Amino acid sequence: SPSVVMVSAPSASVGPLIMSSASATRARRSASRASGVVAEEKLRWTEESFRLMVESVSDYAIVMLDPEGCVVSWNTGAERIKGFRADEIIGQHVSRFYTQEEAEDGKPQRDLHLAAASGRHESEGWRVRKDGSRFWANAVLTAIRDQAGVLRGFAKLTRDLTERNKIEATLTDAKATAEKANLAKSDFLSSMSHELRSPLNAILGFAQFMESDLPPPTPSQKESIGQILHGGWYLLQLINEILDLAVIESGKLSMSLEPVSLIEVMRECQALIEPLAQRRGIRMTFPRFDVPYLVKADRTRIKQVLINLLTNSIKYNKVEGSVVVDCRGAPQAMSASRSRIRAQDCRRQRWRSSSSRSTVSDRRATPRKGLASAWWSASGWSS
Repeated sequence: SPSVVMVSAPSASVGPLIMSSASATRARRSASRASGVVAEEKLRWTEESFRLMVESVSDYAIVMLDPEGCVVSWNTGAERIKGFRADEIIGQHVSRFYTQEEAEDGKPQRDLHLAAASGRHESEGWRVRKDGSRFWANAVLTAIRDQAGVLRGFAKLTRDLTERNKIEATLTDAKATAEKANLAKSDFLSSMSHELRSPLNAILGFAQFMESDLPPPTPSQKESIGQILHGGWYLLQLINEILDLAVIESGKLSMSLEPVSLIEVMRECQALIEPLAQRRGIRMTFPRFDVPYLVKADRTRIKQVLINLLTNSIKYNKVEGSVVVDCRGAPQAMSASRSRIRAQDCRRQRWRSSSSRSTVSDRRATPRKGLASAWWSASGWSS
């Protein structure tokens, strides 16, 4: 029997539902297209900004190379440093910027290989401008790869260091000239000191001979001889200090370390310094030793330090003042940790370094200075 198919009309609520779904789909597509347009616009703006930034840099040559090393982009700095316009150099190989010797030796290709292998290669050397002149350049090659690791090319950053090298060369020459002049000065001082010592020693010798001659000199003659000796010894001291300074500056100062008795050294310094103290009416008090004090030192240098210490203690003291010299340390001990020698102005109860006159509690001369292998210090009071 024939079949009967029943078809019913759609309900009133189905039509609006279909229309609403289609509208939402069109809206989503429209929003997606608008979002894509905005993203593309932002990307174009970013790329354009980056391009303008690179092109506007004039202090550095920023160049893009293809994987074979040919120029594909050229900025203002590259034109200023190397002299080529973009239309003259784009498509040219990077070897165009190398010297002929390096280009023939294959250095441009080696630099590209090194940058591709390690990701970055930096070098300095002579490069050539369009007019053939050379400049000293620092060049950095960076390999550019995509997400798959495929080499897309190279970024090349070049700086012109010619002026910096000229300044460095000028400073090096000036330093060498100054060192040469300083050495000449030291040699002159050393020679002058030796030349002055000989006649001065003769003057002092004759003055001492006259002082001890028989019959003894008259009071007026003795006073004159004393002035000669005083001036002579003072001048000899200055000459010795100049000679020491010249030797130190020339780097030829030698130390003779040996066991030194501080008692003997202090007695010698006392004999030399007491006339100066007497002229200012200053009373000097030196320690009395029951046992020997020994240090391993250069006798001449330690004597110079002590004389300087005592001289400053008198020089900066009050008239008719007093100075007390003190020595402390382990007796008869070559291996003692240190020995300390100090001078005190009895008016006050603080210590000062005789060299700088700044308040300190202790001033040590280490073995590195060569004065003593044991620790020792010299501090003096000065008002």
